[in-house]
Parts: sequence; structure tokens; C-alpha cells
Amino acid sequence: MRHSFYQRTDWLSFWITSGVVLSVYLFTLAPEVTLEWSGIYATGAMYGGISPPPGFPLWNFYGWLFIHILPFSNIAWRLAVSSAVAGALACGMVALLVSRGSALVLETMKGFRRLPAKEERWLRLVAGFAAGAGFGFNGAFWGEALIVDIVALDLAVFLLVLCFLLRWVYEPEQSRYLYAAFLLYGLNISVSLSMVAAAPGLPFIVLFHKPALGRDLFFTMAAATGAVLLEHGLRFNPVALETVIHYEDLSAVFIPVGIGAALISMGASIATRRLLTEKKIIFICGVMLLLGLSIYLILPIVSMTNPPCNWAYPRTSEGFVHLISRGQFEHWNPTRELDRYVQQIGLYWEQVNNDVGFIYLLPGLLPFYFLRKMGRPERGWMMGLTATFLCLSLFMVAMLNPSPDRQTMGLTQLYLIPSYLILMLWAGYGLVLLGTLVARKEEVPGGHLYSVANSLDQIS
Repeated sequence: MRHSFYQRTDWLSFWITSGVVLSVYLFTLAPEVTLEWSGIYATGAMYGGISPPPGFPLWNFYGWLFIHILPFSNIAWRLAVSSAVAGALACGMVALLVSRGSALVLETMKGFRRLPAKEERWLRLVAGFAAGAGFGFNGAFWGEALIVDIVALDLAVFLLVLCFLLRWVYEPEQSRYLYAAFLLYGLNISVSLSMVAAAPGLPFIVLFHKPALGRDLFFTMAAATGAVLLEHGLRFNPVALETVIHYEDLSAVFIPVGIGAALISMGASIATRRLLTEKKIIFICGVMLLLGLSIYLILPIVSMTNPPCNWAYPRTSEGFVHLISRGQFEHWNPTRELDRYVQQIGLYWEQVNNDVGFIYLLPGLLPFYFLRKMGRPERGWMMGLTATFLCLSLFMVAMLNPSPDRQTMGLTQLYLIPSYLILMLWAGYGLVLLGTLVARKEEVPGGHLYSVANSLDQIS
């Protein structure tokens, strides 16, 4: 009989976390429209219109559903409920990934004595809840999940991507999970363009589990970057692409990413002595990614209905490019000075400490202590998450290039929240490992502290 990958304990952790977080969110929900973009977002969702750049077609549809599902109260409150639901589900998926991932880590840990099955299930459930609720009630995400905003849905879709990637990691021959992850990532970008920052990191999850596929994936990334550079050199259709890509920043972003992808592909090609043996899977993954992104094509059609919120009038080609390229906003201006970048990294970690807290960061270090003791899939998952975290944190900081002061970092806080997800996953895994070490009773004098120290010595 085929067993479900996500087990009963994992789903129990998911539902308990989602339920508790949603209850708190609904109790603290914003009763009316709030400041910044909430009013225009509400108008776009209410009339199925075009929200501010880049249009947010998936969020508009999601919000429109809640407006019509909930037959009472004002529009802003209904949309705030949609944010609360998406935020609670995101927290539940953090708990799900922690519960399942920690079980897989414990199953393959060499020389690590586990707890009895019942106690371990309870530990996974509690650790998953602690990680999920810790993320849901941190200083950055809680406020975004109570108002009319895209952040909660953005992170919920991104966590779905990670759920499917974890499922694929343990059955790489089942490519449908990988295809689903690519489709969802395309939809994720339609919710928030800032999630493009995760693109250089996510392929590492594939590389560490199926080197041939990861090799071809990085080769495709390098080829795509090279095509952009070649287009710029040949000046082929420069006007349209210049608006979207902003070539003045090629030297700071596209070239390093392209070179890095090419070097990784080259190294993997030498190791595997092959190249492009996974063309079919790469092609289907590309199609699924474009299928997810194709939701943007609904914007010109919606614009033709002339809704009250019709930002940039994307029914014209010029308006469409202006909308999806966020033409009205300042172009990306990545950090180029090393000393400035070092200051920005320091401020990022200060922001993490304020929003998440070191009480969660410290357990997150424990899984890396046991990294060499983990099985190959678990070690690859951890390293893939590390690459993704670096893209969502250090790479994102470089792209945002905030002024090196706390006030500006506070304004960019919104773009840093996805990196907190990875930190909370590590914290959850660390809590399970720490709980296992503390709960084991060694039959030696000295109590728990001696027991933990002796256990660490035994498996080192």
C-alpha cells in the first residue's frame, strides 16, 4: 500500500497552526481600509480591475472571490480576511514543512538515538507549531496579514512551491511535483515580482538531488542570460526590452548571475561527463513557468472593460510594458560599493533580530552542526534552502540598495519577509533536534546537561 508523503502528524501540525493563527488574525483584523496601497488594491479587486504595477492579476482574482464569498461587512474588511486566511495557511505550511522535514532528518541521522515514536510525533507537532506561529506573529508579517495587501498570498504561494519541491526531493523520478513547483513559482511572480530574487537559489535544491537535471537547469539559466546580453549588443528591439530590463544594471546583476550559472553548469558537466541529457524535463519546466506567468495576459483583456481601477491602461502595448515593468517606479540600482554593502548586511541582521528575534535564530544553527550526519537528500535540502535564503536576503539587500540607516531598512522590511521563512524552517528543525537531545534520559550521573553534552560527543 502506498503511504502518503505528508503524514498525519504533519497535517495535524498544519491545521492546528493555521487555526490558531487565523483566530488571532481575525480578532486583530483591520476593520476598515488602511493607509498606503490598501484603497487602490480594494478597488482593483472589487471591480476586477488593474491594480498598481505590475497589476497583480492573481491577487485581484483571489480578493474578488472573498468579496463575493463573504456577504457582509465592508469591502476592505473582506479583503483583510483574505489576507488573514492566506497568512494563516502560510504559517500552517511552515509547520507542515518543519514536521515532515524534521522527521526525514531524524530517520537518516547517523548515530543519533531517537525518541519513542509517540514522543517524537508530539515533538514534531509542537516544533512545527512554534515555527509556524513564530513566523505568523513576528514583527513584520503579522501587520501585513491583517490588511488589504498582497504579502500574505505571496508567501503562501511561495511556501506551496517549497512543499512541492520537498515532495519531489524524495521521489525525483516523479517529475510532476517539479512541474507543479515551476507552475506555482510562475504564479508566485505574478503576485510579487520581488520573488524573482529567489530564482538563482531554488535550482540548487534540484542540483543537490539530481545533479544532471540541476546542471541542465543552470545551463538554461546561463543561456537565457546570455541571450539577453546578446540582444542588447545587437540592439534587437531595444526600445521595448530596454524598458523592462534596464540594461544599465547588466554589469551589476545579469552578468554575475549568468557567469555564476555557467560556472556551476560547467562544473556539474565535468562531474557528470554529460550535458543536456534532461532536455525534455527542462522544456516542460519552462512551459509550466511560462504558463504561470501567462496570467499577466489577462490584464489587457480586463483593461478593455474600462474598470474604475485601470492602471497604465495595459490594453495598449505601451501601457502593458509600462505596467509589468513597474515603469512609474525607480529602476533597480544595485549596490556597487563593498563598504556600503557591508553596512547594509549589518542593518539587515539588526532588522532580523527585531522582527524574528534571536530566540528563534539560535536553534536555527543546530541543524548545520549535524549537517554531515544527515542523509544525502536531507543535506541537499538544507543546502538548497541555504542558497535560496542567501538570494532572498543578501542578494535582495544588494538589489534594494537601501540607504545605510535604520529608517530606510524599515521601509524595505516588506521585501525581506520571505527570507524569514527560511530562518523559521531552520529554527523548527533545530527545535526538534534540541528537544530530542534534552528529552533523552541517559543513565549516567550529571542530569540533562551532562546528557546533552555526552550525546553531542558521541555523534561528533
